[in-house]
Amino acid sequence: MQKDCVIWDRQCIQCGECKYCDLEPEKTCDNCARCIETEADYRGIKIDDILLNIEFINKNKNNKK
Repeated sequence: MQKDCVIWDRQCIQCGECKYCDLEPEKTCDNCARCIETEADYRGIKIDDILLNIEFINKNKNNKK
């Protein structure tokens, strides 16, 4: 099943445009969050997936015991 494009109204064509910074279009996004740091009353972002590092989670659980 093909994903929807997060930028354009179409199916994802793997162009990679969504991986670039909104503030500096020549830079690949590094999750610095400058694009959501603002004085606005609210800001919305769409989360389409959450990736977990299971090894990290298990290691932390073992350290807390």
